[in-house]
Amino acid sequence: MRQSGRTAIGRWEERGKQYLVQLRVAERGIVLQQLLHKDEAHDFDEVEIPSARVNGNEYHNEVKARIEKMIHQKVSGHEIAAPESAAAPQGACVIDLMEALHASLRQGPKPATGSTARAAPAAEKRANGAKPRTRRAAAKTRSGTR
Repeated sequence: MRQSGRTAIGRWEERGKQYLVQLRVAERGIVLQQLLHKDEAHDFDEVEIPSARVNGNEYHNEVKARIEKMIHQKVSGHEIAAPESAAAPQGACVIDLMEALHASLRQGPKPATGSTARAAPAAEKRANGAKPRTRRAAAKTRSGTR
């Protein structure tokens, strides 16, 4: 590809969707770039482009600034304390999942309801020698894997 000056076009599937991609040579390897299909692209006449310019100086990376500030404090010999975690908002319902699990285990088993209630008699029938309901289960029983 480097010698011919060409790129490759292909299809790539991920997360149940198919993408149109271009493979092109870069300095130290190959770059895969996602392209738009014809129905995903718009003419410039259809796209409204704002006339205002964006001033990049108005936007700052606050996380980077906060980390750099802590680094400078550490380098200059100051003690660095971990920032306090944000308290839960007033009125928020915070559940201790481990405590809820222990409480449910202390209560013991509950009677089956819904689909599990219907499945329990079927399981008892199979345990008492009734024939399996599916071919797969029957095959397992015949082969002795059950």
